Formats: sequence, structure tokens, C-alpha cells
Amino acid sequence: MNRLSNVSLGNRALILLITLAVMAFGVLAAMSVKRELFPEFSLPMVTVTATYEGATPQVVEGQVAEPLERAVQGVEGITAVTSTSGTGTATIQAEFDYGIEQAELVRKTQVAIDQVEGFLPEGVDTSVSSMGSSILPAQLLAVSSDTLEQRDMASTVETVLIPEIESVTGVRSAVLIGVEEERVEITPDTGELESAGLTVRDIAQALEGSGLLQAGGTIDEDDRTLSVTTGEQRTSLEQIEDVWIRSAQSGAAMSAAPVAAEPVQLSEVADAALVPREPSEISRVNGEPAVMLMVMPTPDGNTVDISTGVESVLDDQADLLGDGISITPVFDQAPFINESIEDMFHAGLMGLVAAVIVILVFLLSIRSTLVVAVSIPVSILATFVGMQVFGFTLNMFTLAALTIAIGRVVDDSIVVLENIRRHMGYGKERMAAVKDGVREVATAVASSSFATIAVFLPMAFVGGEVGEIFTPFAVTSSLALGASLLVALTLTPVLCYWFMRPEDVGDATQEEIELRQSQAELRSPLQRVYVPIIRWITTKRKSATAIILVAASVVFGGTVLMARAWRPTGSARRSRTPTGPCRTWNPAPPWRLPTPRRPRSRNCSPAWRGWTTTRSAWAAAPTR
Repeated sequence: MNRLSNVSLGNRALILLITLAVMAFGVLAAMSVKRELFPEFSLPMVTVTATYEGATPQVVEGQVAEPLERAVQGVEGITAVTSTSGTGTATIQAEFDYGIEQAELVRKTQVAIDQVEGFLPEGVDTSVSSMGSSILPAQLLAVSSDTLEQRDMASTVETVLIPEIESVTGVRSAVLIGVEEERVEITPDTGELESAGLTVRDIAQALEGSGLLQAGGTIDEDDRTLSVTTGEQRTSLEQIEDVWIRSAQSGAAMSAAPVAAEPVQLSEVADAALVPREPSEISRVNGEPAVMLMVMPTPDGNTVDISTGVESVLDDQADLLGDGISITPVFDQAPFINESIEDMFHAGLMGLVAAVIVILVFLLSIRSTLVVAVSIPVSILATFVGMQVFGFTLNMFTLAALTIAIGRVVDDSIVVLENIRRHMGYGKERMAAVKDGVREVATAVASSSFATIAVFLPMAFVGGEVGEIFTPFAVTSSLALGASLLVALTLTPVLCYWFMRPEDVGDATQEEIELRQSQAELRSPLQRVYVPIIRWITTKRKSATAIILVAASVVFGGTVLMARAWRPTGSARRSRTPTGPCRTWNPAPPWRLPTPRRPRSRNCSPAWRGWTTTRSAWAAAPTR
């Protein structure tokens, strides 16, 4: 460590250039760092969702959930599988060991699902998604209108607003939730059906066979091969009413006028109408009906930039949306992130100012205070460079690490500067005073820094969810402490050489100078308070030991009592009553407690699946 200081003193101009470069890159890193509320994390979990419209929970469990479970259980590295079956839906959650890339987990699970899709009933749709911080929406906006119908309002938003929002950098998708859907309802006329010699089954077969696009072969023309498609999709209620129906005994249904005798159109034997579906989700803003616009970020998207971009799109498209459509922000991560960063920044700035004031009061030297104060911004900016290298974001945990480090990074420089100033007080030449001062404390300063790093850094090696969250905090703290050590052993000696001056001691000998300095130190206020305490502790060792043990016992007992007082009681716990069939498969290793394999129980679908009402917590939120 002492050799590092000697090299720095011999290359003072190079140290200055390196410091300026670190500060410049640190400012750029601080300005471009991604800002988030919490650190990015990805859980080793994959969710498989399957929809089977109209099927009962028992049918979904037997025909959909069980085949998907068996497929997912074959994926390498799996530790637990939980499936939940409800009306028309099945959800399978698979947990894996930590250490496997989430993209690889999704890919392997998707391959396993694809292999069993042929064994699932027709009409089952499956999707595979991962679990992580990117599943949280960046924004949730409520769209309402006093003049337009909900479907017209939703159509305007889908046409005008959603394409522009999805073009914002970092936006993965923008989805409308809670839009009323319509379905075609056909009511057969029994009398007309009997007169035409038809049955309800004939209507069903006609509808199933019409409106389909089928491959009709290929045509070669001018060195090109063109694909031929037959059939026509039904896109309106009038087209459905014009479907021709024939009896099953006389032939298949046709969409054009048939040759067979007595064909009829659907409108002659039944009434077709568009009716709204029963809503599964209800949205209200200030008590008025609304739809929700959810903006989802990409894994690499900057939430604050996304919020700014969406706000800009809303301002630009306000004229096209018209005065009849109002948009109310219901949830936005950006204000929470900005407020958290501002609060942490203000706390860190106040800590920096307080540290400089305390240093000035105790050192009673403006030059010495400036030398030490430089170490704080340089260490923090060097930490930002390290955060950029590791890919960390600026969030509550990394900001907490920086705030904690502000009070610690200055300690090493104070120790080095104070010892250098003491040697300069002996009247030594500047270079000799700096080298002697650093040599005496270099090992102690390094030991102190490494000991503090040893406290924080092990948190970076903790596995599981705790490690995912606290790794940025641990690494950022260690980077700040390591940067402060380098600054104390390289930049601080150079600044002391440039700005501090040895005292003029006249013709006094070295022994006389050291004796005079020691007597001056003993007359200082701190020494007058501190030296008698040390003298009493060293002379009254038994009494001092007893007092320390009693104080330690009181602190330990108080900590235990406070921990018990804050422990949640049984009355504060909540439970959810299950409502549908579910199953759990947990292949626990033999060294764990035995877990029942594939326990079955009816009526255990999570109750929160029925929570489909969205309420706005901002009753007086401004509208756009």
C-alpha cells in the first residue's frame, strides 16, 4: 500500500489526469444510469397459462392441467410445480433452481409444452411467461368519456393512441383492459325450422362450416407460384344472417346459393343479434365507467424515460383524441422513482455538507478540509463508473449504499491527511513528510477498509431472492469503499504535497519539536476529555470490564424485547379461502422434510382469482 502512494507521488500529473478522467466518466455514468424503484430481479419461476373456453374446472383439470403438469415436470432443474384449475383456465407455476438463465427456462418450458399440445383438446391456447421485475406495468392509465360509447372510445384509443405509445423507446406493449366485448347470439325459430325440415344441429353445422379460409392449391404464372385460398371470413352480422342452411341429409352447408332443394338462409329460421358479454372486469374512475390502458416495459426499458415518453405522446395526441376522452393516471412508477432518488440525493447532499463542516471544525484548516472534501465526490463518481460496468441501476438499494458510503469514504483520507499534517508540523520537507505520514497509516487504513468491505460484500454471494435484491447494495457499498481507499492512498497524498506547507520550526532539534507537538496535543479539548478516560480504563480494568459487560447485556436484552414486540401476532395474519380445484407437486430432495407428493384437494383455487374490479385510488386525480 505504501508503494502505491510512492508511485502516485512520483507521477503526480498522471494522478491528476486519471482523477479528472474518472470524474468525467463518473458524471456521464450518473447522468445515463437507468433509474428504477427496485433493483432488477428475475425469479427462477415460469408460469404456463392455458385457456379452454367454457370448460368446467374438473374438465380443465383432467384434460388440460394434468398433461401440462407432466410435460413441465420433465424440464431439467425443476424443484416444484403448482397448478390451479378454474372455469376455462389452468395455471401451472414451475419453480427451478437458482443459477439458470430465465430465457433458457422459458425456452425449455416452451419446448416441453409444444410436445404435448397435440394431446390437448381442440381450442386450448397455451402461453409461457417468466417472473421478474419486468412484469410490473410502467404505467396504468384510466380512459373514460362522457360523450362516447365505451367501444367507440376504445376504438379511438386503439387507433390513435396505442400505436404511438408502443413506438416509445422501452415500451413492450400497450393493452386495453376492461373493454366491453360483444358476441353473436342466434335464437332459432322452432316453427320455421320445422317448416323447412331443419334442426338446430343443421344451424350449428352450417355455422361451423362457413367463414373458413382453406388452402385451394397453387397456380404457376410468369415464373411465380401463387397460393390459392378458398372461403370467406364472416366479419359482420349481415354476413352471418346470409349463411345458407341445408338439411344434413341433403348435403353440407354452403355460403353461396345452393343447388339442392329447399335451402334457407339463417335469417329465415333464426334471429341473430350482437349482445354484450358478461363483463369479467369492471373499471371505475371517480365512480364513472372507464377502461384501463396498461403500458408494459421491456426488460431493458427505462421506466422514467417511458413515463416521459408516454406523457409526451398524450400531449401530442390530445387534439386527435378530442375533448370527449379524458385520461387519468392511476399508477405510474416514475413519480415514486424520482421522489425516492430526490430524497436520497438530498440526504446524501446533507451528509456531504455535514461531513465537510465537521471536518472543518475539527481540523480548523480550510486547505485540509478541501483536500479531504475532494475525496467524497471522486469516490462517489468512481462508484458510478463501477455501477455502469456491473450494469446496476440507480434504485433505492444502490442509493442507500451510496448514502451510507458518504460518511465512510472520507475516513481514510482524514486519517492519511492528519498524519501527514503531523509530520509537516515537525518541520520536515514536504515530500518526506508526505511519505512518512502515509507509510505509518497505510496498513491501518487498508485494514479498516477491507474489514468494512468484508461486512458488505458477502451479501452479494447470498443465493435466492435475497441475493437478487441485495447484490446491488453489497457491490455498490464495496465499490465505494474500495474507491475511497484508492483515493486516500493516491490522490490525497498528492493533494497534500501541493496544498499543505511544513511549519517553520526555526533552529529547534527534532526531539524538541516532537515534545512541543505532543504537549500541544495534550492541551487540546479532545485530548483533555479522552486521555483521562483511557487512563481510567487501563488502570481500573476490572471495573471497566464489568461496566462494559453490563452495558452490553442491557443493549442485547433491549434488542430482544424490541424484536418480540414487533413480531406479528396471530390476529394480524390473513388467510384466503380457496374456491376451486388445484394440485401441488413438490419433488423435495431426501434431506428435506417429507412433503406429500401431488396432494389433491377440491375447492382450493385462490380466491383472489375473482378479484376483477379495478378501483382508482386517486379520486381527485387530474384528467387530461
